[in-house]
Amino acid sequence: MKKVKIKRVRGRIILLLLGFMSIACSDDNTPPTNDVLMEDNKIVSFEFLASENDALTNATDIVGVISDSELVINLNIVSINALSDIDITNLKPNIEISEGATIHPSPEEAQDFTNGVEYTVTAENGDSASYLVFFLKESSENKILSFKFLASENDVLTNATDVVGVISDSDVVTNLNVISLNVPSDTDITNLKPNIETSEGSAISPNPEEAQNFTNVVEYTVTAENGNSLTYKVIVLKEESSENEILSFDFLANENDVLTNAVDIFGDISNDVVTNLRVISLTVPSDTDVTNLKPSIEISEGATINPSPQEAQNFTNAVEYTVTAENGETSTYKVIVLKETQENKIIRFDLLASDNEGFLNQDIIGGVATTSVSNLILLTVPSNTDITNLKPSIEVPTGYTITPPSGQAQDFTGILQYVITSENRDVFTYVVRVIHQND
Repeated sequence: MKKVKIKRVRGRIILLLLGFMSIACSDDNTPPTNDVLMEDNKIVSFEFLASENDALTNATDIVGVISDSELVINLNIVSINALSDIDITNLKPNIEISEGATIHPSPEEAQDFTNGVEYTVTAENGDSASYLVFFLKESSENKILSFKFLASENDVLTNATDVVGVISDSDVVTNLNVISLNVPSDTDITNLKPNIETSEGSAISPNPEEAQNFTNVVEYTVTAENGNSLTYKVIVLKEESSENEILSFDFLANENDVLTNAVDIFGDISNDVVTNLRVISLTVPSDTDVTNLKPSIEISEGATINPSPQEAQNFTNAVEYTVTAENGETSTYKVIVLKETQENKIIRFDLLASDNEGFLNQDIIGGVATTSVSNLILLTVPSNTDITNLKPSIEVPTGYTITPPSGQAQDFTGILQYVITSENRDVFTYVVRVIHQND
């Protein structure tokens, strides 16, 4: 402040010299002015010292920014969590004002700055200026509060259901903030528009109004009012499919040399919804060696099948294939390969009401094929029929035997094989399946 005093003295010297010059040049007898009152009435600096304010727990001084044009002091707090919660109800300022001026209220008095405090600076000459001192607390909040895909904004969400993200807390080790969303397995995730809610006053990048390709992780950065930023990794996962079906099961001639007529054999896939029995039947020429056939199989997307379609199998007896969906659910198919016959060896295969009292109220006539390309017998019973203990009535040509024999009760819940043997020991196999009406 010595410089200021020196300036003041010099100013007075200059003024006195000018006064003397005025007296010397003037003809009037006006007495000279002995002192000039200073007119400066400014706040030069305004701060809160940590050493004088216990509320500044981080021991950092807060310096006010003075706006000369509006005579307003804006105190911008560089916030971390502690600073954004500063108690401003009892703070003592440290103020420097123009030399010779006075200020009210006194800087020695702590004030409540909740609603701002007006300070008046009065110059030596009596001119005054008012300053409004107030806090602008900048928030440090930089969080994503919700992250969704709305069906109304994304046509690819065909089931018209909103997808809500799960926001994880920050990992203190990796400092990773993760948002995960599960969408249906068939969703196209290359052009999804999110609906995002963030902390009040914060900004987010990229713009939530812009659709993104979520095939890979997408990062969103939230910036608080005080400039602190937080990054979230958004991961979109497709729900695991429950589809576990065999869509086609064939024997291709170009993959099986035993199909000498070079004709592909296509499987017939059926499903009993009551017993949940899934059957695939294929009929091959009567002279086909079925002990080493390689199938061509198409299954549900994302599913797996066992045994491998690349492995040839012995289809002399039924072979089971198990299809496993992405979510682990399984379904089993019985694959039955039948050889063409030149004539029907089963003349009749029926379920008679008289043989099945308490189970059937009507005769069920078996659908024995009259063509030469089927060894499959289908019988359809009423939907509420108990098929676990039914006695079939079977007729075969004279001299032929059948196993199991006619009249022996069987559980027809699954697939049954009946073997017919001729007098010369030729063997013919028929597959019998009983299904419920409307299955």
